Amino acid sequence: MIQLSTTIALIVSALSSFTAWGMAPHPPAGAPLWEPLSGPIEPDNSQRAREPWVLREQAVRFVPTVLSALRDPTSALPEQVAIRLPDRPELDLVITSRTSGTLGSTIVQGRSNHEPAAELILSIKGEAVVGTVRVGKQAWRIEHQGDGRHRVIELDLERLPPD
Repeated sequence: MIQLSTTIALIVSALSSFTAWGMAPHPPAGAPLWEPLSGPIEPDNSQRAREPWVLREQAVRFVPTVLSALRDPTSALPEQVAIRLPDRPELDLVITSRTSGTLGSTIVQGRSNHEPAAELILSIKGEAVVGTVRVGKQAWRIEHQGDGRHRVIELDLERLPPD
């Protein structure tokens, strides 16, 4: 009986430690999806000549616990995630679906309950994420840069070449 209560106390203590260290198995509602690594950057003249549709970009790193919860089909989906786009207030998105894609990827979709016409579509494979965020007539592309780094790129949709 004493061993059982000691074992239970150790398990509870270990789970509390994981939560305190930010390694909780399920991120809280409204947890940030990514953290900025720099402020928004305007493209230089050479980039503007190559990609005139790029308005500005920001380097980000996805929060590991949130990314893991989105990627893992056996994990409960976070109720809501928060994203910060360059020059916009934080946007809360409700995750509406997660499906298995080809070659081991996961497709995640979300929308805002407060911002009309706001949507998120991500393709996740391992630590690499690509996707699109749309808010009204504005759009951002998410690109994987390697080593856990990603770029959030604001697009000028009028200058974006057709597919």
